[in-house]
Amino acid sequence: MHDTSSDLEEQVCAVPYRFRNGRPEFCLIARNGDSRWDFPRGRISMGESRHSAALHRAQEMAGLNCEIAVAAPLDEFSASKVDEAQHITAFLVSAQDEDGTSSPNSHRRRWCFAEEAKVRIRRKPVRRLIDFAVRH
Repeated sequence: MHDTSSDLEEQVCAVPYRFRNGRPEFCLIARNGDSRWDFPRGRISMGESRHSAALHRAQEMAGLNCEIAVAAPLDEFSASKVDEAQHITAFLVSAQDEDGTSSPNSHRRRWCFAEEAKVRIRRKPVRRLIDFAVRH
């Protein structure tokens, strides 16, 4: 029998938010030329903590300087229905400021309120993160 636990690839997802007009607004990203919106996510570098990796993904992919808003993960889920070997841990991060780049690393950035974000994100586990974030 094959042990898949050692084959598990861990990734992190940053759920960046800020308040505008007293309501939480979320930062979504999409690769240039792609219509799929998502939160910044990616692999954890060797020796990097999950929290640190989430902050780095927010900066690299969305051009945001953030702080961890809640130490506990918002949620954990598989990267896709067909590839359960990629495990994603999502963290709520508070956007402090933008670094001035409009499309870092070939990504587009879009701020939107929860209702619009849930329409733009296709995957249910990722949409669910918005509900979890709003509760916090």
